[in-house]
Formats: sequence, C-alpha cells, structure tokens
Amino acid sequence: MWHEEVRQDVMEDGKLKSIVSDHTDPEFDEMPELAIGVLQNAIWFRGFVILHFGEDPKLLDELFKFKIEWVYRGQPLDKKTAYELALQQDNSWDVEMALLRIKRKGRPIKSRHTAIKALFRKVYLDKSWKEVTQRLCQCGQSHDDKSPEDKLRLQLCQGRLEAEVRLLKKELKKYGVVFPPSRPKETQTTHEPPPQEYVRVPKTHSIQHPAIAIFVDGDSVPETQMTRESHDDEIDTWYMFNPWEPGWIPMWFPQIRSEPIGTREELQQRRLEWFDRAFRHFAGTDWPLRGPLESQRAVVADTLLRMYRIARDEYNTEIEDLQPLYS
Repeated sequence: MWHEEVRQDVMEDGKLKSIVSDHTDPEFDEMPELAIGVLQNAIWFRGFVILHFGEDPKLLDELFKFKIEWVYRGQPLDKKTAYELALQQDNSWDVEMALLRIKRKGRPIKSRHTAIKALFRKVYLDKSWKEVTQRLCQCGQSHDDKSPEDKLRLQLCQGRLEAEVRLLKKELKKYGVVFPPSRPKETQTTHEPPPQEYVRVPKTHSIQHPAIAIFVDGDSVPETQMTRESHDDEIDTWYMFNPWEPGWIPMWFPQIRSEPIGTREELQQRRLEWFDRAFRHFAGTDWPLRGPLESQRAVVADTLLRMYRIARDEYNTEIEDLQPLYS
C-alpha cells in the first residue's frame, strides 16, 4: 500500500518543530484534514530545493507568505506575541514563520483549507467533484439529489469550490510546489498519464548508487543503535534522495564548490564519484556490503547518518577532503 508523508509544525518549549508521519489512502479518505499536512510537506520540500540549489532568495520569501496565507493564517498572533516568539528561534526559517503569523486581513482560512482538501481529494484520491463537494462543503446545507433545491445548491457550491481550487492551483504553479504529489504508476486509479511537470527524471538518472538502491528497497529505517539514538532533525538523512541526479545522491550531500570546467552532466557524474568515494570511506570494513539484506540496509543507514552529521558540520572537512582530483 502506498504511503504519503504528512508534516505538521508544532510548538514545544517555545520552539517550532516539524513532525512527519506516514499515512495511507484509507486514512486520507477518512480524515481529509491530513491533506493540509501533505501540502506543508510539499512546501517544506520546495523550500529545501530553493536553498539547496541556490535559487533566488526572494522566491523563498514568497513561499513563506504562501504558506502563511494558505496554511497558517487560521492561527494568527498579535504583533507583540509574534515578535517575542521570533526572538526565541535559532534560525532564519523559524523567525520568518513566526513573523508571518502576525494577524492580518484577507480571505477566510476555512475556504482555503477546504480548497486544499478538495484538490487533494479530487486528484490524489480520484474522487468526483460531486463527492468532493458533498464531503467538504462548509455551507451546512444539504447537497443531496432528492429535490431541485438540493441539486441547485450542489451545483452552486461545487462551482464556488472549483473556483477556489483553481486559485490554489495557480498559486502552486507560481511557487513551483508539487501538490498533490504524484503516485507510482501501479497505484494510479485512472488511465491518464501523469501531469507533465511530474515527468522530470531522465532515463540516465534512473540507476541508483548500489547502497542507496538497497536502502530504498525497504519500507522503514532499520533499527540500529545509531538510528535509535538519532535526533528528530536528522530524519532527512534517510529520506532526501534526489532522483533528478545520477545515482540518487542525497540532497544534503555537498555540492562541488570549486567547479571544474565541464557540462552539468559531467559535474553530476563527478559528484556521484565523490559520494561513492565518501560512502566507501565511512562504511570502512563493512564495504562491500554482505550478509542478509536487512543487515546491509542497517550498514547503509548508519553510514549515511555518519556522513550527514559531518556534511552539516561547517568545521569538519572530512567529506570535503575526499573529493577526487581532476586535471
């Protein structure tokens, strides 16, 4: 059964914290509000890509505003509280999120949340507009087909809901947010091809690094001493593999900083060689992988966590020093 990630931002001890959980189609069908968390995860991923690939910083600011307008404006703060909250944060992302919660005028959050749930239900769960309207409309009136009045009300409410969804789709396209997420071919319930913006992975990039191929073949992160003692902010170690680059290198792995002359494809290939060299180094005597599949996956999980911790440490150059030299 296909799972989709839901991200929720909560306050703990004055700090913003993201909690990620997996949910299935039956859960999304039963709890439409989970779609809000799917959008939050898509926005978070888009923000990560903007930062990782050095896109225009202004786009990140606009993405923040989009999130607050569509997700958070139902939880506004007065200016004093928002500024006090901002002062407690330890990074610019959370400071921005706190300030963007300052109470403001605008479209009711109820209608925007309904549009998010409607788009997800229509596209991801493949429901009809009639079912979506009957399930999600907030007008409080009947939407049955039993009387001309009910039929007319259903038609009018569906029209308003479709208009709100069109506005949401326009905003999603503007900021490059992929929502609803694409589904694997075998789980799609229609025979229509996926939207063109989802078809991005070149055939030459479909081959994964051997260690990553073994790891992503499983449904969960193996239980090891290291993974059990990992922190919540380290979960991206095992989920941020980039299918748009050869080898599916993790998105957190460093970019080549002193770029040699060459094409983008050559740079990507050199980065893959760097990753392979680093992985073998940190795996040590556990490479090449051997033994039962789960034992191999456990080695990969621990090795990736070691690499992730060093990659995010600005004072540790152990990974940087492993870059192959090119003439």
